[in-house]
Amino acid sequence: MNYEKINSQLLAQEAFTYCPYDNRTGSKISTPRAIFPKSIVVVEGIHAFHENVWKHCHLRVFIDSDEETLRVMRKRANKEKRGMNESEASMRIDSELQEYRRYVQPKKDLAHISVNVSSMFEYAIQGT
Repeated sequence: MNYEKINSQLLAQEAFTYCPYDNRTGSKISTPRAIFPKSIVVVEGIHAFHENVWKHCHLRVFIDSDEETLRVMRKRANKEKRGMNESEASMRIDSELQEYRRYVQPKKDLAHISVNVSSMFEYAIQGT
């Protein structure tokens, strides 16, 4: 993804296109999606905390869960979104959580607000 180009277009209030990632297939969607800048733009997902993106955001929210809840959510996503069987879904979780701890969780410190989601989908908000 060309973050510099997207940022310059977004900051200049210009429309741009991108091809979102499809969790089901593990690849980018081939049909570009158009984004039309407005006074409020929500950037969600793992790339929202990329350096070339987060520094332009006025409010940054990080949504997190405890490890047990993350394991349940990852297993469900692996089975439902990626079509894995029970064994495949379970085997993949440890490496996914290791990558999460290494690449994603450190970005939590960049957030203004952290929202913790429980396994019962209860939310606890912490401001920084």
